[in-house]
Amino acid sequence: MKKILLVDDDIKTMRSLIEDLQVTYGFEVVHLETFDNVIEVLNGSRFDIMILDIMMPIPSNWTFDEVRRSSEGMSTGEVLYEKIRRAFPELPILIYSAKEVKPFNDKKTLILRKPELPSEIVNRIIKLIGHEN
Repeated sequence: MKKILLVDDDIKTMRSLIEDLQVTYGFEVVHLETFDNVIEVLNGSRFDIMILDIMMPIPSNWTFDEVRRSSEGMSTGEVLYEKIRRAFPELPILIYSAKEVKPFNDKKTLILRKPELPSEIVNRIIKLIGHEN
């Protein structure tokens, strides 16, 4: 079973997406509502892909430099994305956000604008990792 780390604070919308990903498509989904412990969760378990919303509050455990960068024009998710990409260069990431996102020069990253149908999210997941449950 493919395992997804979903990081998004929109609990109401994500609840139905998570159910669809689990029941209809057979994915295992771990959902985090904040950026606070994303790196620790990634270090503690193997994930096949991460779905990342980039418009979320600044985590309480961020360094001064991370907070400064997010206040100078980068979204919190863009700062986190760079941190994740350095620590986990092979992890496929689907950025799923209502915000317009600049393209990344990275074959392991795709961008999808909210809102989108679960079937389109799954199509992007399959494009990044395949689907052999």
